[in-house]
Amino acid sequence: MPEAYLLAGLLPLAHPVIESTLAELPILTGEGLTHRYAYSKLPGKASGSAVLVRTAATNEDIPIHRQARERVQEALESRGVRQVVNIGSVIALLHRLREIASLGDRELWQVALHAALEWVDNDVLRKDLAQALRL
Repeated sequence: MPEAYLLAGLLPLAHPVIESTLAELPILTGEGLTHRYAYSKLPGKASGSAVLVRTAATNEDIPIHRQARERVQEALESRGVRQVVNIGSVIALLHRLREIASLGDRELWQVALHAALEWVDNDVLRKDLAQALRL
């Protein structure tokens, strides 16, 4: 479960081995893909991949054009990636965990949530997610 591995690496006091290997995961980070310590921007004028991250993080029903979704999928496949971790899914999970945490533990989840937001490769999208999640 790559999402669980990424989540474990973002938690405060994560094991250094996990933290150091997160970049080996294929992570959809907004407009691009981070994979094996390299970043590549994905195609698309409307940044379909950024929409995928936003919808996963906020659980909003934002329509994405079929062709945009296909362009993202083709770009991933051309890079040899069949399954990708959407950073938006991890952000959504951390947001939920922060909301249900006891008052004393919320700060730890907040730190992890901010660490996940740092993976988002677009400043506008990062700020938009922070505002949507009321951070």
